[in-house]
Amino acid sequence: WVGMELIFTAIIYGWILPRFQALEVPVEPAAKIPTIQQFKNVVRHVSCMPSNIYSIEGFLRGHFLQAPLSEIYLDNYRSFITYVIYSKRLDCATAEEIETVDELVSWVLILLDNEMNFSGKAEGGGGGGGKRANGGEARRSKRIVNSKAKAKSGKNGDTSTAPSRRSYTTADKVNVLADHPWVKPGFNPEVSHINMGVDPVYYVHRSVFLYVLKFFLWDVPTPIRLLMMGFRCRNIHGVGFWYRRGSHPTARGRNATVLCHGIAVGWVMYMDLISELPTDKDVFLINFPPIMLMSLETPTLTAWGFSTSIEHILDDYGCTGVTMIGHSFGSAIVSWCMNKFEYKIDRIVFLDPVALIVALPDVAGALIYAPAKTLLQCGLRYGMSTELTISIMINRFYSWHMSSLWLENVPERIKVF
Repeated sequence: WVGMELIFTAIIYGWILPRFQALEVPVEPAAKIPTIQQFKNVVRHVSCMPSNIYSIEGFLRGHFLQAPLSEIYLDNYRSFITYVIYSKRLDCATAEEIETVDELVSWVLILLDNEMNFSGKAEGGGGGGGKRANGGEARRSKRIVNSKAKAKSGKNGDTSTAPSRRSYTTADKVNVLADHPWVKPGFNPEVSHINMGVDPVYYVHRSVFLYVLKFFLWDVPTPIRLLMMGFRCRNIHGVGFWYRRGSHPTARGRNATVLCHGIAVGWVMYMDLISELPTDKDVFLINFPPIMLMSLETPTLTAWGFSTSIEHILDDYGCTGVTMIGHSFGSAIVSWCMNKFEYKIDRIVFLDPVALIVALPDVAGALIYAPAKTLLQCGLRYGMSTELTISIMINRFYSWHMSSLWLENVPERIKVF
């Protein structure tokens, strides 16, 4: 047994981990909504939320792991935007990409400044950086928003009581990065940000005994139960799935229910749900091993390639009306499918979806970056995010812009539950 443990450890640390520590950005076709537009949509949505729910300050500090704004330097913002838009490190960005990054950083800082002025915050950076000097505040207001300065001093009979959130002009963007009143130049190495897909693969070793135990507890009994429920295992177009044929095809083709699992040990967690699925429709249980705990399988298809394979599978079985069900990370797979073949989809059912909030820092922060203080957090950290298969998936193959689903862009004919 000791020999097996040593061989297993050597394979992981000597072959598997070194392969995936090298950063390679997955090549994906352009998302249905361009990444920059998606990011701007997220920020605009956040800016419209009530301040007690979310704000641009809370959004940024969440992504920077609750660092005070006064400690987030200019190149930290650049690094964050480079990750968001291009899924790469700042030092790997081209000159053209840096130019786009600087435009977005300027835009975000302008909105942040307007939000802080609108709410009347006087603290430098909003994060405990100390009060800004009155002279610096006046100079900033005069330089960027003259009308605001006039409103504060009461000149020219201006009686406005609060500055507008959109009070900056396009010309002001030129000076935002070069002469910002409280964002310091340079890079603060003490501040890091959420960097899923770019950070190194972090793994906590598990004994080979746990893999053997999982095999006998779940990997053996689950297929037997699915076979008894009428399912048959298939692997077509590079995607494995369980299939049960429905009893009543419609005039325009076969209807189907497609279930996409979340991060789990397998289908054993979904047995009650599967038993309730209608028998008159074809049922597809789509396997995605890279988010199955301890499967030791890495993605062989990109998000676009995986959804294309699902589309081909549905075509092969003659399915035209599809109900997509996505649980947790499975909702991201539903988003991939919406990008590829929304014309087939009639209904979407979400169960604890991450696709609707994946652009916010809450999901990644709770799963990967937040300190594990409670029993639940310890379970998420050491039972899920530091497991080899899951860590490789989220740190090397994750793409937030492909996984986001915007409900306002779902066609009206598609019902969402």
